[in-house]
Amino acid sequence: MAVDRQNGQLFAGECKFHSEPVDLPVFFGLRDKVTTSKEIRAAFPEHRILYGVFSKSGFTQRMLDAAKENPGLVLIHEDKIVNPKTGLSNLSIYATMERKNAVRRTAEKRRP
Repeated sequence: MAVDRQNGQLFAGECKFHSEPVDLPVFFGLRDKVTTSKEIRAAFPEHRILYGVFSKSGFTQRMLDAAKENPGLVLIHEDKIVNPKTGLSNLSIYATMERKNAVRRTAEKRRP
């Protein structure tokens, strides 16, 4: 779980270290855990929920199709973010985070 209070977002993730690709029930289970948790809903009632599923063995076509339909579902295969329309992203998670940090640092320098 990660909370972005500034942007009103909550990130909930599930990691699977299986030899088979991860399928939809993993996402459904994660979503159910979060949406039925009274503690989470009480602490973050207005937050947008983003779901991340991490896999060492990739994802089934059903999972990729679900990610196409749900922009709040992020699929991560090893250290790459999966674009459900085109496959693995060229950017690793670390490169993506570094790019966001660089943008933030530039914006902070421009502040009076």
